[in-house]
Amino acid sequence: MLKKILLNEVKDKKLRFFYESIYDMLENITLIKDIEYLEKLEKDFLAFKNGYTDKSKLFKNLRKAQIFNKELVVDLFILLIKQRVFYLNNPKVKRMDDLLRYAYEQSFMSFFLMISNPSSIKQIELIKSLSTFDCLSNLILYAEEKINENEITFPSQMLEDYAIEYTLDGKIMMNDNYLFLIDYLFKKIKENYQFLEININQLNEPLNYMLLAYIKHQMDLLQTYFKKLYNKK
Repeated sequence: MLKKILLNEVKDKKLRFFYESIYDMLENITLIKDIEYLEKLEKDFLAFKNGYTDKSKLFKNLRKAQIFNKELVVDLFILLIKQRVFYLNNPKVKRMDDLLRYAYEQSFMSFFLMISNPSSIKQIELIKSLSTFDCLSNLILYAEEKINENEITFPSQMLEDYAIEYTLDGKIMMNDNYLFLIDYLFKKIKENYQFLEININQLNEPLNYMLLAYIKHQMDLLQTYFKKLYNKK
C-alpha cells in the first residue's frame, strides 16, 4: 500500500525503477528479524561497494538503479542494517529521547529520502522531523503488532508515567490512561506534520510529492484510528 502511494507520484519509468529498487531493499532490511541474515546482508553490501553484485533480484535491481544515479549512498544501507541489529538485540527504550533517537536511526522514510536524494542528508531538521513523524505515527497505528513481534514501542518510563495497564494475556488496555498517552504522541505527530508540510517543498520533484502523499496518508489513517478508538468508549 505504501509503495503504491509513493510510486503513484512518479511518472518517469526509469525514475520509478530507481525509487522502487531502493524501496524494496529498505523493506527487506526493516522487515527481517533474523540477525544472521542481516549480518550476511551487511557483508553483501560491502561486496556490492567493491563491484560484486549478489545474484538476488534486490541487489541486481539496486545495481541498475546505481547506474541510473551514481550518487546512491550504499553506506546508508549498511548503517541501517547495523542499527537494525542493535535494536533487535535491545528491543526496549526507556525515555522519550531514546525513542526519538531510535526513530532517527531506523525510520524507513528518512532512509528512503537520504538514499534516494543524498543532498537531503544535510537537511538535519527535515530528516529528524520526518523520522519522528514516521516512527510515532506507525507506533500508534501498529502498537499491538509491534508489541507481539518484540519490536520497540513505548518508552518504559512513559508507560509508568501514564500508569498503563495490561490484560491477563499481556495486551495494553485501551482505557483512558492509554488515550492520554497516545493523545500526547499525536500532538507531537501534528507538530511534525505541520513542519513537514511546509519544508518538504525544499525537495525536488517528485520526492516532495511522494513525501507529501505519505504524510497525508498517515494522517488519514490516524484520524480513522482515533475515530474507531473513541467510538468503542
